[in-house]
Amino acid sequence: MKAIPALCFFLFCTISLKAQTADLPKSWTPDPLEDSIKKYEMAGKYEVAMGYAEQWLEKAKKIPGKDSLDYAAVLNARGNLLRNRNRPKEAERAFQKSLEIRKKVLGPEHREVALLLNSLGVLYRNLGDYPKAESFFLQALEIRKKILGPEHKEVAHTIHSLGLLYRSLGENSKAEPLLLKALQIRKKVLGPDHPDVANSYNNLGILYFNSGDYAKAEPFYLDALKIRKKTLGSEHPDVAINLLSLGNLYHVLGDYSKAELSYTEAQEISRKSLGPEHSDVALSLTSLGNLYSDLGEFSKAKPLLLQALEIQKNAWGSGHADVASSFNNLGILFFSLGDFAKAEHYYLQAVDICKKTMGPDHPNVAVFLCNLGIIYDKLGIYNKAEIYIRQALEIRKKVFKVDHPMVANSLINLGVLYKNTGDFAKAESMYLQALEIDKKALGTQHPEVGITLFNLGVLFRSQKNRSAAVQNFNELANLDRKLILQYFPSMSEQGREAYLKTGLEKTENLKSFLSEEGLKTPVLRGELWNHQLFYKGLLLNTRARWKQRLVASRDTNVLQRLEDWVNLQYKISGLFASTDTAVRSGLDSLVEKAAKLEKELSLMSEELAPPEERKVVTWQEVQKALKPGEAAVEMVRFRHFGIARLATDTTDPNRPTYRVKGLTDTVQYAALILTKTSLHPDLVILPEGNAMEGKWQRFYRKSVRLHQKDTESYKRYWQAIGQKLRGIKKVWFSADGVYHKLNLGTLKNPSTGKYLAEEQEIALLGSTKDLLKKYPEESKNRLACLVGNPAFEPVNPAAEGNFRSVADTTNLPGIDPNMKADLLPGTAAEVKRIAGLLSKKGWQVQEYTGAEATEKKIKESTNPRVMLVSTHGFFRADTTPGSNPLLRSGLLLSGAAKTLREGHRGEGEDGILTAYEAMNLNLDNTELV
Repeated sequence: MKAIPALCFFLFCTISLKAQTADLPKSWTPDPLEDSIKKYEMAGKYEVAMGYAEQWLEKAKKIPGKDSLDYAAVLNARGNLLRNRNRPKEAERAFQKSLEIRKKVLGPEHREVALLLNSLGVLYRNLGDYPKAESFFLQALEIRKKILGPEHKEVAHTIHSLGLLYRSLGENSKAEPLLLKALQIRKKVLGPDHPDVANSYNNLGILYFNSGDYAKAEPFYLDALKIRKKTLGSEHPDVAINLLSLGNLYHVLGDYSKAELSYTEAQEISRKSLGPEHSDVALSLTSLGNLYSDLGEFSKAKPLLLQALEIQKNAWGSGHADVASSFNNLGILFFSLGDFAKAEHYYLQAVDICKKTMGPDHPNVAVFLCNLGIIYDKLGIYNKAEIYIRQALEIRKKVFKVDHPMVANSLINLGVLYKNTGDFAKAESMYLQALEIDKKALGTQHPEVGITLFNLGVLFRSQKNRSAAVQNFNELANLDRKLILQYFPSMSEQGREAYLKTGLEKTENLKSFLSEEGLKTPVLRGELWNHQLFYKGLLLNTRARWKQRLVASRDTNVLQRLEDWVNLQYKISGLFASTDTAVRSGLDSLVEKAAKLEKELSLMSEELAPPEERKVVTWQEVQKALKPGEAAVEMVRFRHFGIARLATDTTDPNRPTYRVKGLTDTVQYAALILTKTSLHPDLVILPEGNAMEGKWQRFYRKSVRLHQKDTESYKRYWQAIGQKLRGIKKVWFSADGVYHKLNLGTLKNPSTGKYLAEEQEIALLGSTKDLLKKYPEESKNRLACLVGNPAFEPVNPAAEGNFRSVADTTNLPGIDPNMKADLLPGTAAEVKRIAGLLSKKGWQVQEYTGAEATEKKIKESTNPRVMLVSTHGFFRADTTPGSNPLLRSGLLLSGAAKTLREGHRGEGEDGILTAYEAMNLNLDNTELV
């Protein structure tokens, strides 16, 4: 279970109204006090605005009287202020009195009557009283259509309001046509660039965002942003609101750098246009805080969320619904930090405020109650957890339809609770109801459906109901693959990486289930192999695939854009390596530009993809690629499923202790083995994964380093696998986990006294699907690029880049400042010997040693059949959230020693080829590196 932020549909409704600029009918005498009210309300100075409203009210009472249109106008303005100040009961009285006067003076079907009906509809929608809201919107719409015609801007206004109501209810099939109709009328009547048109675009974007159609949401958000910047200026508050919507989209998609840029820009605009203490500034602070919290950067998140809370308190007072939302967000932060006492404190305050201001049945009360229930579930206080989650469920059933996704959310939370307490029958009932609701409301291809399938799979696994678990996990695997294939083309690399991280728990459980159950069910071994084929190396394979398609297109425009993107990547890598503020000042804009260009190229590539490339590879295809006497091995690292924790419910008088099932800390390895004649992949389980990654791996490394006799490592890492490979001459091996840290050829078979390299040919693969790749014929490519013995101290520094002065030294992030780059004369001999052998066989050889062994030479080498780089390498561990390991690993080349010693200014090459840069090398058709 995961704590969730407060629902913000009521906030979006308020914002939508604020963005309206349609001329509203007036039958009263204009008063300068009205302008003052609007001025201070826009500035967020609501108490000042309320003061002017009170003055206007007193003035209107005297001239011309309490039943005049002037008095009705004051009441209307006062009602709007009270609604925004979260004083709904007072607002309701003001609106109702104004409506009564207007009906009496103007008649029941006047434009201004319709205006008040619409205002009341918004009030009740914000309060979560949806039946009342619908009634008032329908009355307003009927009047406006009758007196103004079907295509008037005020008709569009009410249609739009009604669409937002159905969107809040999750009735998207009703909401979408209404919002589209309002958009159509506004474009026709007001023109395509009117702010109201932008408002329609933004709210349609929110509709598609809520329904999980992220690809459809983005263009609507972008169209709205374009119009608002054009008509209102790039620093208008509504532009900031639009940027927040975009940021939310990128946040959910895992494109965190773009989300951060959108939130930051929104914050800057709001501060500049409205002042640092305006409530809109708090919105962007909250969004940024939640982003950092999700990234695990809690030290960044906490001050932002606390600052947002103070702004909300100062702007609205302590008892406002937005203050409650701020308390909730702080609760989520402390929940993530494991400080459950503080999280509980903030959630309770949020519930208390929201109940008082919005009523006990408001949807946000349900959110806060649910989050409280999640805390108590985590603490094993199951009695309390059930009470709060059930209260949330009842509110949601009352407010929404019974088949609303938020009802499904409560059912899933209850299901998790019952699963943890061992009440599997109740848990199953909850999950199945949630699954039915989500499939109906969101469609069968929505990520929320995947979450429910995952929970059902874990439940059935806990019950040892293998057939049901297989069915749900298979459905989950198919859905996840479809979603990745759907989302990845429109995502940046960082977005793809983050997307995979969000689904890590699901994939870990799936691997664990298939590995352990595969011993009994051969067909599951094939599913496990297919899972590995799809996910292993997915990020790198995705990038390589679309690059290859673009190059094969031979379109000069496409190729130029691809070259621009590669150059940007290299430039970004250089800036990342610098800590010079001036040099790094343009980094964010370059990252943004590169991500945008990458997405465009990825989408172009998808259009060029032949149908067979969109096909998911299976183990049967790998088998077809094997020759007699060959075998393929896929290693799988997984965690054992069992008793994850014990929980004693201290609130229950009987103090029961529950054995909560889930993934444990016990690591195991599975070896999937396939030959030309296998009916199904064979499976070997190596249960002692923790020792394999710990003491046994340390023993292996020590034995290699000290040249000590080692017959144990063969037993630990290969013996059980080798028994399945008797008679096999060549093994295509795809590593996982600790197997990346072993040289299998060095393992000595104690029974034969031979090294594994003497008994079998071990060919390493990133994934066994690489066996399906088609390489150029040997005769067509006989190019080799050989690099060795770099001159780490550059003979001519200017040739490879400009270095900063000794007085202004820094080191590359993640590189040990004490790292030494000793010369490697032996590698010069190595390069020379290999070059001679290849030349005799008619190969073209690019030979670079000494000062010529540079980054530039490697980057300029295009698709050699063989590339050798013989030099020092490094990898620095870093657990900082968001830290990119590709920037903390690489190879040292000519000029590297000076960079290590003095730092690099970020211009030209620095003598260090990072893994980030290596991803962009021209090696698409290279066979061996």
